[in-house]
Amino acid sequence: MKKALLISTVLFTLAACSGENSAKAPAPVAASASVEVAKVAPPAPEMKLIEDTQHITDQLKTIPTLGKVVIYTEDTDPNNLLGRPGQYVGKLNFGDTRYKDKKAEDFATIEIFKTEAERDARHDYVDNVTKGTPFFMYQYKHENLLMRLPHEMTPTQAKEYEAALNRM
Repeated sequence: MKKALLISTVLFTLAACSGENSAKAPAPVAASASVEVAKVAPPAPEMKLIEDTQHITDQLKTIPTLGKVVIYTEDTDPNNLLGRPGQYVGKLNFGDTRYKDKKAEDFATIEIFKTEAERDARHDYVDNVTKGTPFFMYQYKHENLLMRLPHEMTPTQAKEYEAALNRM
């Protein structure tokens, strides 16, 4: 009796699972309006804030020809922009021993910004002011830093400083 009941249950289950279904599924309804799925762009990676002027100086020291480094404060910044709204929050200038006739204060600079937009605005400003003049400068951006090097440097020398900047 148990065997007959088991066989009946199996046969009933097989019949229920067969593809023959007397009830038909309703036909799909065509959509009258187009549907647009908004894709969310992945968030941009956050910019790493580098604010430690000693760390920046240590990275520059990997260049054997690095000269004097001058770190500015609000009181000593020659441009009077340090800490002002939309301007850099840190600044240091440095020299290179291959250019003995240039003082560090007048040679190269790294400015530190709070945002990428502020850094880019300063980059664009300097680029517009120096474009087409003999005062052309190399400009390199890394994270929140903007480094400017004088046109007297060769491209190979400028690449040394760019590499140091990118290690920061």
